[in-house]
Amino acid sequence: MTNNQDRAAILEAQVNAALAGNALGSLKPVVSTGGGYEAACRRCGKTVWVGENGLLYSLLAERCHGRE
Repeated sequence: MTNNQDRAAILEAQVNAALAGNALGSLKPVVSTGGGYEAACRRCGKTVWVGENGLLYSLLAERCHGRE
């Protein structure tokens, strides 16, 4: 990821996760679904994905409740 839109999407994902109490692991490249980067919360296991074009898709809840 090299452009500002990508960096902004990554930062948005990290900030939103932290504000919700999530403990995101590091973003790792996703090859099998066409690219992008994904990270999972170490507490609840839910994920957030950031595409190479800055698209953000999150399964994180508004508040992390850990493993349910």
